[in-house]
Amino acid sequence: MNKYLFLCTLCCFIMSVLSDLKTILEHELCSRKDNKCFTDFTRAMFDTLVKGDKEVGIESIEPSFVERIDGNMPVVKYVLRNSTLRGFDSCQFRKATLLEEEQRLKLDILCNKFHMCGLYEVNGTLIIVPVSGDGDYCIQAKKYKILVDTKISTYEGDDGKDYVKFDNYKYQAELQGGLDFNLTNLFRGNKDLSDPFLRFARGHWKMVARQIQDPPISTFLNLMIDNFNALMKHVPLDSMVKD
Repeated sequence: MNKYLFLCTLCCFIMSVLSDLKTILEHELCSRKDNKCFTDFTRAMFDTLVKGDKEVGIESIEPSFVERIDGNMPVVKYVLRNSTLRGFDSCQFRKATLLEEEQRLKLDILCNKFHMCGLYEVNGTLIIVPVSGDGDYCIQAKKYKILVDTKISTYEGDDGKDYVKFDNYKYQAELQGGLDFNLTNLFRGNKDLSDPFLRFARGHWKMVARQIQDPPISTFLNLMIDNFNALMKHVPLDSMVKD
C-alpha cells in the first residue's frame, strides 16, 4: 500500500463507521480537509461501537456485563465481580488527531456518566484511611475525560483484501464532575466505621478516582476497541478509500 493510500485509510477508518454495516460500505468519503464531516463521522463511529450490529454478530456494549475486574494497587487491593457497566452511550469523541509517520491516532473522549454495580471485595488503604469489606457496590462517575493514544495497523484478511485495526494503546483519564458510591457490608457492617469512611471518600472523590480508576477504565476501553476491531473485519479498505 502506498503512503497516500495508507494516510487516507487511517483518516477514513474513523469516518467510515456509520449507523450500520450497509451504510458503511455505501457511504461517500469525506474530504480530509472537511472538519465538520470528519467530526460527524467520528461521533457516528462511537455510536455504532456502542449499539453493535447484530447482522454481523457484533453485540451492543450498552450495558456490558463483566465477570471480574482486579485492582492490584500498591496500598489497596480490590476485586469487582459480576459487574454491569453502563454509560457508554453518554460518551462522545471531541477530537481525533492522526500522527501519520508514527501510525498513531489520538482520541479525546468525554463520558458524561459512568455507572457500575456488582459485588466487591476490598482490603488496604484508600488515600490515608484503612478499608475492608465485601458485599454489593454501585459507583457513579460524572464527566470522565479520557485521552487515548493508540497504534494503528493494516493486515490482510482471508479474502486477500487489506483491513485496519487498533493495536496496543495507552491512555490518561481524569474525572471532572464527581464520584458517588455505595458499598454494603463495609467493615463487616460496622456503621461507626463505614459511615465516616464513606463521608471521607465522597469528600475526596478526585483522589479516590485517581487511586482506583485504572482497572475499570481499561475494561471500558477494551470493550470499545474489541467492538471496533470486530466491526472493521467486515469493512475492507477498498470500500473505504478511493483508488
